[in-house]
Amino acid sequence: MPGSGRLPRWIRDLQRFLQANSLFILYGNIYDTLPFPLAKEGEDEWDWTYLSLDEILHRLLREEGYFLVAFYDLVDGVSFKTEEERKLFLDITTAGKKARESNPVVPRIECEEGPPTSGRDIDVGGRMSLLDRAVVAFRSVLRNTDFPSCVVIDYGSRLLAGPTHLTSDERKHFTALMKACREAAWVRTGSDGDGKLLRNCIFIICDKPNDLPTWLYFDNPYARTIQIELPDRRERRLYFSMMKDAFYKPSEGEEYKEQEIEAFVDLTHGFKILELEGLRKLSHRLKERDPRKLVEQYKYGESQNPWDELGRDKMNRAKEHLENRVIGQSRAVSAVVDILKRSALGISGVDPSRRSHRPRGVLFFAGPTGVGKTELAKALASFLFGNDDACLRYDMSEYSVEHADQRLLGAPPGYVGYEEGGKLTEDVKKNPFSVLLFDEIEKAHSSILDKFLQILDDGRMTDGKGETVYFSECIIIFTSNLGYTREVTLPDGQVLRMPNVLPFCWFCKSCNNYIFQEDKPSRCPKCGHEDFESRPTPYNIVRERILKAIEEHFKYELGRPELYNRIGNNFVVFDYIREDVVPSIVEKHLKETAEELRARMGIDLELCEEAKGFLFEASKENLDMGGRGVRNLLEAAFINPLSNEIYDGEIRDCRMKVKEVRFEDAGDGTRYRIEYETYPLKSNDP
Repeated sequence: MPGSGRLPRWIRDLQRFLQANSLFILYGNIYDTLPFPLAKEGEDEWDWTYLSLDEILHRLLREEGYFLVAFYDLVDGVSFKTEEERKLFLDITTAGKKARESNPVVPRIECEEGPPTSGRDIDVGGRMSLLDRAVVAFRSVLRNTDFPSCVVIDYGSRLLAGPTHLTSDERKHFTALMKACREAAWVRTGSDGDGKLLRNCIFIICDKPNDLPTWLYFDNPYARTIQIELPDRRERRLYFSMMKDAFYKPSEGEEYKEQEIEAFVDLTHGFKILELEGLRKLSHRLKERDPRKLVEQYKYGESQNPWDELGRDKMNRAKEHLENRVIGQSRAVSAVVDILKRSALGISGVDPSRRSHRPRGVLFFAGPTGVGKTELAKALASFLFGNDDACLRYDMSEYSVEHADQRLLGAPPGYVGYEEGGKLTEDVKKNPFSVLLFDEIEKAHSSILDKFLQILDDGRMTDGKGETVYFSECIIIFTSNLGYTREVTLPDGQVLRMPNVLPFCWFCKSCNNYIFQEDKPSRCPKCGHEDFESRPTPYNIVRERILKAIEEHFKYELGRPELYNRIGNNFVVFDYIREDVVPSIVEKHLKETAEELRARMGIDLELCEEAKGFLFEASKENLDMGGRGVRNLLEAAFINPLSNEIYDGEIRDCRMKVKEVRFEDAGDGTRYRIEYETYPLKSNDP
C-alpha cells in the first residue's frame, strides 16, 4: 500500500507483524470509527474515509492478499462481507470434516458439523455450543493450504465470565485457539505457487488484553498485542480539515479559518471520532460556531462559563477580595493571584498542545495548621464561582489505605459500589466549574497519587463506569503540613519528630545560623559559640526550608518525582501567623459576630477598646495553633460568655456595649466573664 507512512500506527504495526505472527489481539479504541486512506487515481495524495474496525480489517487484509476474512461473535455466529468468502469458508470446513472422517489420525468430534449453505451469516450451531463449533471450523480455516485465510473474533471480552477462573469448556476453547495459531499454514497468494507468502491468522478484538487468559498471549511467540489508540493531533486535524464544511456556519460563504481548526484540535484532546461527530451535530442544533463554546457545551452541558466573566475590573479586585478573607498571608495571596491571571487566560502550561485540556490551575498550599490554607481555597471558589460551596474538599486521610482510589474515582465493573461511582468523579460531573481541595495530600495512598498524574497531565479521568470526567475547568489545590517537622533517629533507634522550622528561632550572633528549637541551645552546632538572640523567623527562611523538605519527601520518601514535577513552581508556602496581624484577625471575627447578632436578634454589638485589648493580648498567647487558635480563644473568652448573657437575660433588639472581658479562675481555669450595658436602639437604627 503506497504512502503507508501516513497510516495510523496500529495499521503499520499490523502490516509489519503479519509475516511473523498468527494471533493478533487488538484492543483500545475498538468501538470508534477510524480513519482509513483511499488512493486517488493518478495522484500520490490520499483521500481519507472513516470506517468501523471490522470494515478496515476486511479491506486491509484483502489488500494484503488474504482471500478469506471470516468474522465471528457470540450473537451472530460466523459472517462475511462477500458471498465469495462465504463459499470459500464452506469449502474449507466441509473439506475439513471429510478429512477427519477418512483419516483416524485427525481428531474427530462427534457432532453435526455441516453449516447451512445459504444466507450471509453462518450459524455453526448444533448439539455442540456455538463457540465449540466455531473453534472447530477456525482450526480448519487456519490449517488450509489452498489460499491465505484469517478469522476475526469480535467482542472477545465477552467470550468468558472471567479471565482468571475459566471453566473446563472455556479452557478447551482457548487452548484450541492457541493450537490453531500453532497449526496455521503458510500460503502463497498466487494460484500457481508464486506471489507473496502469507500466514493464516486469527484476530481477537477485545477491550483490553487482560480480559483474555494471560497464557494465551504472554510469552507466546505466535501472539502479538496491538493497541488502537485514541485519535492523536494529526488525526483530529485531519477530521476537522475534512469535515469543516459540515459544521455549522452562519452563512454559506463563511469558511472556517485555520486558527479555528487548530482550536478544535487543541480542545478535543482525548475525543473519539464518534465524539467529534457528536460535536459536529451539536454545532447545528445550537447554531454555534465558536470552538471553545461548542466543546464546553459538549463536555459540561453548560452554556455559561464562569471563567468568561473574569473581566479586568474583577481581576483587579482579586487580591483585595482574598486578603479580606485570609489575613496575614499577603505573599501567598499574591502567588495565587498570579496563577489566577494565567488561568483566566486559559494558559495552563508552556506546551500549546496540552494547554486546553489541563486543569485551569494547580496549586500546592504548604503551611502549619490554622494559617488559612483551607480558607484561601474557599475564598478563591467564592471569587471565581460565586460561593464557598464551589470548593469541594476531600480529606485525604480518609483515602490512606489500598483500594481507596475506588472510593474516590469509582470501583471497576463487577466490584462492590460500581453503580454508585466515585465521590470525586461524581462531584466533578455535577460541578465542572469548581475548586478541588485535597487536604493533607501526603496521607493519601500511593494508588491515588498515581491517578493524580493523569488528572494533572490530561485533565480528564475515566471513572469506574467507563465515563470520561473532565477537570479542565477546575482549580486543583493540594494542602500539606509537610516540612514543618522532621524525623530524627536517636542512637538507640528511637525516632523523634523535631521542628524543622518555627515562627521564632535562635539566631547565633557569631555565624548568623538559625536554630529551630523551643529551648535556648547551649551552644551553636555550627560554630560552637553561645551568644544567641531570639528572633522571628524570616519568611524567606521558612519558605526555603519548607520547599526543600517537600521536594525530598516527593522524590525520596514517596518515590514520586514525576508528581512533584507536574506541580512545578506552583508551591505556595504560607507564613506563620505573626503577632502584628492578630488584631486584624480578631477584628474580622468580631465583625462577623456582630453582623450575625444584628441579623438574627436585632442586637447592635459594640466593644470598648479595653475589651478588645484583652482579646488581642490573649490571642497572641494562643498562636501555636495559628488562626484556628485565635478563633478558639475568641470562642472561649468572648462568644461563650456573650451567648450565656444573651440567652439568660433574654436580650433582644437593643444596643449592647461590652465594656470588659476578664478571666476569672473558677478552679478549672476556663471561666471568662464579660461586663456590658444595654441601651435602646436609636430611632434611626435599622
